[in-house]
Amino acid sequence: ATGTYQQGKSGFKFENLFPNPASGSFNITYSTEKTRHIEIRLINSAGQQVKMIKREREMPGVHTVKIHSNDLNSGVYQVVLYSEDIVLQKTAILNK
Repeated sequence: ATGTYQQGKSGFKFENLFPNPASGSFNITYSTEKTRHIEIRLINSAGQQVKMIKREREMPGVHTVKIHSNDLNSGVYQVVLYSEDIVLQKTAILNK
């Protein structure tokens, strides 16, 4: 990815991360105004990628993805959405 854009201006938006803090799994919701390839990554506090959810082509609309965190330790994570040259992120807290 080559840049970070303000949400909404690109037609790609990170809508919600719920519940947060989470203890088991959490849902991320995002929307897109056009068909695009989307990749979701979970990054730990050391900057290491601990999960990647490869999403192929997404049609326009609102999409929700459930992230299972049973195999992850308690801590702070960045949920990062990549699409073309757009990078969106939110912080997730896992309490187990």
